[in-house]
Amino acid sequence: MLTLHYVLFSAGYLCFRDETSGMILDNFKTHFGDPFDLMLCLHLILYIPVEFTLTRYSIVKLFQYDEVDGKPLPAFWHVVLTCTLLYSCMVFELLLEAHGLSDGEAFGVILDFTGGVVGSTVSFILPAVLYLDECRSGGDQRYVIMSYLMLVFGLFILIAVPTTSIMALREGSY
Repeated sequence: MLTLHYVLFSAGYLCFRDETSGMILDNFKTHFGDPFDLMLCLHLILYIPVEFTLTRYSIVKLFQYDEVDGKPLPAFWHVVLTCTLLYSCMVFELLLEAHGLSDGEAFGVILDFTGGVVGSTVSFILPAVLYLDECRSGGDQRYVIMSYLMLVFGLFILIAVPTTSIMALREGSY
């Protein structure tokens, strides 16, 4: 699934380069692009990001529930958690739009921050912490060193990406 996204990102960049609009549906300016806009709309409507699913699963695991091991989160709390995560994304998007930060240079900074902070947390920090917590409870100890390395790398990314984005923004070279 992620490989498909990288292919789409690369294709989009190669097609539009510096003229890529922050509003993805505005990139195709001719009627030739209408079918692509339609497919993209359907994709966005039907797609729940992998990061969302991993975040929800990690939060559920932190509260000692596990749908794989037969102790599922009660349905009411599952719906509350899902809606809270989805609506919080929508609220942030509306706030960014209201303040004019959903286009151009500011949008790039936002993508850097979300990619650096959320991406490192979901991809490196949370999995390492969950594995180390499982090891502390008597679980398999084979990947403890790798988990610590992953945790350190995730923390490095968590600090480095926003720092470099702020420095680039201050220098005006963004």
